Amino acid sequence: MPLLVKLDNKRMWDSPGWLPAGEVTADAVLDLRVEQNELSVWFVEQDRSNLERVLGALAANREHVEKLDYAVFDEASLAQVGVEARPSQGQLPDEHANENWHRDLVELSGRRLVAVAEVIASGSPQRCSHSNVRRILTDAAVQGHLRRDLVRERLAADLPWPQ
Repeated sequence: MPLLVKLDNKRMWDSPGWLPAGEVTADAVLDLRVEQNELSVWFVEQDRSNLERVLGALAANREHVEKLDYAVFDEASLAQVGVEARPSQGQLPDEHANENWHRDLVELSGRRLVAVAEVIASGSPQRCSHSNVRRILTDAAVQGHLRRDLVRERLAADLPWPQ
């Protein structure tokens, strides 16, 4: 089953010529936001049918519409490096996504975090453009997937909401 992680900057995940195959840069590891030795990730259906909804939930947690960098990787690869993904309650403006698709990678040590970064890098970090993020957010607002009261005021003012 695939999982998705939001990245701050896809360029941090680019491999410079000096880096041996299969390794990641220190910048890539620092791009992962770990709290209390856990990393927040999102479950993505095998057919990626919920990918845009998850991306919309992530994008709705920002001040304004902007590109979104992310990577989709295989959960089975985490087990191979001794990392467990546990279902947990997310904290984004999409309650369905929070309840059904949020996971935490738990009990992360420094070595496990580097191993997770290598798994993520194998998933080919991707970028959702500004225009695609705008379309996804517009669809999420119109379809009622987002709680307006949980969307930051500046972004909420920029979206079309149902009457």
